[in-house]
Amino acid sequence: MVACMERWQSHIMAGNDCLADRQLWAAIAHYQRAIAEAEQLLDEECDAKAAVTALVVSYHNLADLYSREAEPKLAEGQLRKVHEFVLSAMRHNGNNQAMAQALNWAFTKTYQALVEHYRQYGDGQDCLVPFPTSSQSLH
Repeated sequence: MVACMERWQSHIMAGNDCLADRQLWAAIAHYQRAIAEAEQLLDEECDAKAAVTALVVSYHNLADLYSREAEPKLAEGQLRKVHEFVLSAMRHNGNNQAMAQALNWAFTKTYQALVEHYRQYGDGQDCLVPFPTSSQSLH
């Protein structure tokens, strides 16, 4: 887990550095590699919160890059992918409580990111499932 987390972190940092230097293709490649590393972290299931956070951060960094480059549809695609990934993982989680808590956190973050994206760019908001109240189950 530690080695994979370090690889994930190095790709995120490299992507951020490339973005700051306007090396967009390199930044995209690093963020995509970070997504792959985060997915590997999820398979290892050592630290659910760290793995889920890594996945959300990776997708959101890529979406932010696209938004900054006036590509809202590409940004929306990344935000939707991570949100759908989280929803699917919630349905297939089983009895892992740590993972359930991490996924509930991620659901909130990814949902809020989509709502904010649609607020800023319009379109697609009617596709969102209403956010559940505290009395409703996410499963």
